[in-house]
Amino acid sequence: MQFLPGPEGEGIHEDSLESWHMLTHSLPRWAIPAILAANSLTLLGYNVAGMFVTSELGAVTRTVFESARTLFVWLGDLLLFYTPLGLHGKLGEAWDRSSYIQARRASVQGCLMPTRSSGAFGRPLS
Repeated sequence: MQFLPGPEGEGIHEDSLESWHMLTHSLPRWAIPAILAANSLTLLGYNVAGMFVTSELGAVTRTVFESARTLFVWLGDLLLFYTPLGLHGKLGEAWDRSSYIQARRASVQGCLMPTRSSGAFGRPLS
């Protein structure tokens, strides 16, 4: 993509060569490769855990856990912003006008999650 001509993106786009240069010339030299390795191992663990959940509990349960993950990330952002853990507002997400929509989605999701996993809408899919 970085070799295509045109003004699109106004110079803001992914540049693989620049990314490789930054990766190989960062100080300290071990920082970015260590972060990439830690991220890869975390994703590997997450996917392996998801496969175990699917094999032991079923795909519906895994789907419920996947949707709950979004809720807990948002609640964690709020927790970080409003507690000393987030350095008093330097980390996390503040409550704003769109938070009411997110809270409504979370409440609906919280009501539907137990019924989806218990098969209250009929026979479970797994």
